[in-house]
Amino acid sequence: MKGLFFTLLIGSCFVSYGLVLNSDENISSSTGNQISYQALNKQSTKEEKKDTEEESKNYKKLELLTNQDIVSQDDIEIPVIAEENEEEISDIQPIKEDVETNEEKVENTKKTLEDVSATINNTEDIDLIKEEGEKLLNLDTSYIDEVVQVNNDLEAVKQEYNNILIVDEFMKNANSNLKDNKSLENIQNVRNEIENKDILNIISNLSNEKIKAEYEAEYQDIKPVLSDTNAPTINIENNKTYNEDVNIEISDESATTVYLNNELFNGTTISENGSYQLKVIDNSLNETTVNFTIAKQVEEPAEPVVEQTPEEVPATTRYPMNNWYLTQDFSGKGGHMGIDMGSFNKSEEIYPIADGIVVHVGQDSHGANLVKILHEINGKQIFSTYAHMREVYFSPWQHVTKNDLLGLMGSTGYSTGPHLHLELTTCDYTYNCSYAEYKNSLINPWEILPS
Repeated sequence: MKGLFFTLLIGSCFVSYGLVLNSDENISSSTGNQISYQALNKQSTKEEKKDTEEESKNYKKLELLTNQDIVSQDDIEIPVIAEENEEEISDIQPIKEDVETNEEKVENTKKTLEDVSATINNTEDIDLIKEEGEKLLNLDTSYIDEVVQVNNDLEAVKQEYNNILIVDEFMKNANSNLKDNKSLENIQNVRNEIENKDILNIISNLSNEKIKAEYEAEYQDIKPVLSDTNAPTINIENNKTYNEDVNIEISDESATTVYLNNELFNGTTISENGSYQLKVIDNSLNETTVNFTIAKQVEEPAEPVVEQTPEEVPATTRYPMNNWYLTQDFSGKGGHMGIDMGSFNKSEEIYPIADGIVVHVGQDSHGANLVKILHEINGKQIFSTYAHMREVYFSPWQHVTKNDLLGLMGSTGYSTGPHLHLELTTCDYTYNCSYAEYKNSLINPWEILPS
């Protein structure tokens, strides 16, 4: 094939050379031509030289092809086709890109929506639901605004996904607040969140039946704490004195914890005389507190009577402090119900005003430490009350004399500074009468204390 091509090439060169010679003969035989022979000969010489150069090139190409088995395409000169000879190609069309139509996009969106919806509505794996739900955020729906059903389906799946996230976050917070960080404030916060976010309605409308059942079970676990807003009921009356054993009865649907004088109490009966505070707390942290006293009559052995001459009879009463000054006087049940006595010694010793029996040791409603003593003075039953004490050294039902150190002056409870508040009555609300009767039985301390 190569030999045939180059044979034709060499032949064409010889043909061209013969044509040039014929042209020279025609020009020299024409006697009527005005062109001089010298000029014609000069032109012919140039053309001959050109043909010789072309022939030399062709011989070199032939020699090259003969001596080599493989010739590079770059070594072959390819003639340039003139513009007027180029063939116009008008029937070739540009390559079409594989463009997804809107109809195909809608179908793909529907397929993605169906897959995500199936996962959200059937799996119990919250992490997988969150992973699948993220796909909804990346869906391009700008081209399907008119496809109402697809948009509706998309919004429904998004709503289901969002509802699952809302309930899942609520359950995590609720379990933490009602178990790990349980307090009245946290319980109320969970109640408010249920109402504000409409949690129960969201749970009931979930399409994923497995997730729905799980959340309903979790809510049933915390429901008793959230629904119980009633404090426990106790059969003991507040601020009452009992002359017999007290049996504790508590009414509450949930479990309760009982504290007696701030210590855990597992019993049901209190039998010893004394002052008590009973506190009952249920599982929802609802609390009921009562204060009461047990003062059962105790027969004391009779003391021998010692006859004394009038000169030997000591004074019946005494001042409660050795060093004192008056800071506020008695004004009756409508005002100051006793007298206030201060001292330059802020820890002045306090003594009973007369011999007697301690019937109460505790605190008043303002937190003041107080002691109550029952005396028989001038043939009358009189109670003395000592309030705001810093320290108390006696317990209920102990006998005391007017020379026994009862305790130290203080400023406990509702007080503006260290002092002793002394009240005298013919009955006492912690022992044998109501508080109203107590106020009506007030005695001016100056009628009893030494003049």
